[in-house]
This record gives sequence, C-alpha cells and structure tokens, in this order.
Amino acid sequence: LELAGFGLAVAMVVCNWRVNPLAWPLAMASSAVYGVLFLQAQLYATAALQLVFIAVAAWGWWQWLRGRGD
Repeated sequence: LELAGFGLAVAMVVCNWRVNPLAWPLAMASSAVYGVLFLQAQLYATAALQLVFIAVAAWGWWQWLRGRGD
C-alpha cells in the first residue's frame, strides 16, 4: 500500500513539472492511499491530515479548471 501511495505521489510530481492538471487527482489519490495506510497503523491524526490534503487538492483542481484568463 505504501508503494502505491509513493508511486502516485511521484506521478503527481512529474505532472506538476509538466504543468498537467492530472496532478490534482493524483494528489488526492495518493493522500487517500496514505490515509488508509495511516489508519491501519492507528495514526489517527496523520490520517486526518490526509483529509486536509485531499480537500486542498480538490480546491486547487477546482481553481485550475475554473481559471482566470491569461
């Protein structure tokens, strides 16, 4: 599970370098995987922090899609 989260995070960074909007859903997926991993390890505060990361990524993706012109 940790390797899956890491792989998604690396893919997200590559997409960010290339200014690809796919980075936003990859960030959310990576955080969700890590959230499950942290829940299994009974690290509840860190798992809850992943929810914040997911919310911020969702907001960023929404801002990206909405755009503000040039």
